[in-house]
Amino acid sequence: EVKDFFKDCGGSGPESAEIPLDYQGRSSGTAILKFENEAGMNAALELNGEIFGDSGRWLKIEQYDGKPQKAFTFTPSEKPEGCTTVFVGNLNFNIDEETLKEFFAECGTVKEIRW
Repeated sequence: EVKDFFKDCGGSGPESAEIPLDYQGRSSGTAILKFENEAGMNAALELNGEIFGDSGRWLKIEQYDGKPQKAFTFTPSEKPEGCTTVFVGNLNFNIDEETLKEFFAECGTVKEIRW
């Protein structure tokens, strides 16, 4: 999907697309694309701010500086006794309250959603 989005950059699109994974093995929401030439890279840079596919997510595209990707580490924090609140991230911009409540219905009643 990523390579397809950039297929017109530099004639044939990126030579490769590295998609780093988070600690759960899912996409980290980033990609490192390598183009055959500078013209392809520049064409990709011009897509900065564009919406990616049907996701509704805008892209932040910048020249890669060669820094290695940090290993994603996560240690769950201690929750106070009686805590019943969870954080849900990386939601589609078009998500609504009813859809979230339906999705989490098997977990119990959702008392509150903060946006």
